[in-house]
Amino acid sequence: MKKITIVSAIAMLIMLTSCGELPQVFRNSRTRLLDAITSEESEKIKEMSNEIIRCFTEKDKDMLKSLFCEQVKNNSDIDKEIDNAFEFLDIDIYTTSTIKNTVSGGDSISGGERIAWYLTPEIPYLSILKKVDSDADVRGYEHERYYYSISYYWQLAYEEDKSLVGLHYIIVELLNVDSIKIGVRSQV
Repeated sequence: MKKITIVSAIAMLIMLTSCGELPQVFRNSRTRLLDAITSEESEKIKEMSNEIIRCFTEKDKDMLKSLFCEQVKNNSDIDKEIDNAFEFLDIDIYTTSTIKNTVSGGDSISGGERIAWYLTPEIPYLSILKKVDSDADVRGYEHERYYYSISYYWQLAYEEDKSLVGLHYIIVELLNVDSIKIGVRSQV
């Protein structure tokens, strides 16, 4: 009798899923799981993006460098690339930014654990003010507004080679004018 009940339950589940309809309890579980994953990613992206912005606004070279993966940090040009990026994105006054919480990325799971996980977040609008030479400025303004975007590749987990965990690159773009890159994308 018990065997028939189990077989009946499995048959009913197969019929329901083949019709494209999942029972409400399964839909709710899947929705909760996806919400949790999305929420975790959004929170991590927000924290990392704000830390990158802070490093640029405070010109914190050591902290920015520490965000990169070991392979990029061991690159002999990383200090020069960061200096060039600070010069390129020379912030006198940080005003505002927009951080995208939804991004492309991917992960691999084995035995219930993430063994690889990467994200490619973007800060599409970073508004700053730069001080201008008041003698050269005929409008009488002390500052001019500039708009930048920042995108980056972030490897959050990689069990095969932990030296690849961290930022691989940051691209800073003066919108529609020029861009500069720190780091390189490693082959993962």
